[in-house]
Amino acid sequence: MKCDLKPQEFGAALRDPESPNWQIAYDCLVMMINRRLRSSIKWPRVRELADAPDADLARELADEFWIVLSGKPQMLASASVQGFGAIDRQICRFLRQPTSTSIEISESRLREHLATKVREVLRRGKFIELRRSLWGVAGLPEKSADAQTIERVRANMPSIGAEWTPQRPGQDPPIARPDDIASHLSAVFQAANAYCWFLDLHRLCWDALRPPLAGVMSHERITREQPLLQVPVRDEFRDFDLLGILQRYFDSLDAETRFVVQLAYGEASTLREIERSSDISKSTAARKLDGFRSGLAEYLQHYGYSAFDESVLVRAFRDILDS
Repeated sequence: MKCDLKPQEFGAALRDPESPNWQIAYDCLVMMINRRLRSSIKWPRVRELADAPDADLARELADEFWIVLSGKPQMLASASVQGFGAIDRQICRFLRQPTSTSIEISESRLREHLATKVREVLRRGKFIELRRSLWGVAGLPEKSADAQTIERVRANMPSIGAEWTPQRPGQDPPIARPDDIASHLSAVFQAANAYCWFLDLHRLCWDALRPPLAGVMSHERITREQPLLQVPVRDEFRDFDLLGILQRYFDSLDAETRFVVQLAYGEASTLREIERSSDISKSTAARKLDGFRSGLAEYLQHYGYSAFDESVLVRAFRDILDS
């Protein structure tokens, strides 16, 4: 199968389920994931699902990738995609991520965990998939809920009792009981009076969780007085203020610097690899990265942050850029 989309169109088409090219992008994603699954690599993300048939497994992973892509505006943005190799690298990075982590990691990982639970509830309950990823119940008009309808439902939906404490160390927390998720989904369909895209259902369930994740995770700030060795390495994922600051700084950069940073932090590339995968020379890439790092140090200091080593920033940037 050949993908009829240009690689620069892929991310935008896959993000928008109403796009006329969504199904093309989705089928292309499944094809690329299938190709990787046939390799001899034991991907961490699929170890728990190794007994599933290839076709079903690829589609389940494609749904998970869709969730990740939709929550990361910089991921596979048209300006950063030079060819299908960039998309394939994102798929490989996605497959290398383990499926089970602890609450100490990132909000994005817990969102993915909830997405898996919502999908299982939809598939095992009395719900109908009108077409791929468009869900509802019997008796609904055969139409999809528009953005205005989703926002109206969000403003009036009931809450879901959240469970943020893992049952055992190293596990994801339960987040929500399947019965509570099923009841919430039924209420959403009744209020929307239309079929809803899985992406919207996932977001509505996440937003309905009480207490929300932000209410139970600490937002520790690193003060100027703290020496480097006292900086908790895991806090770059728990401090949402820091992630927002890094995102704003990245968005303020010129296009060429953003591209160099995406290559350097997203792929952990050397200057030689950056030069080989782009038309940017090693000297230019080095100059762009030096300017980026010195500017970032001043930017962080302005907001009261200091004493960050490179490994901390690499993990933080990978979490917010992932592109």
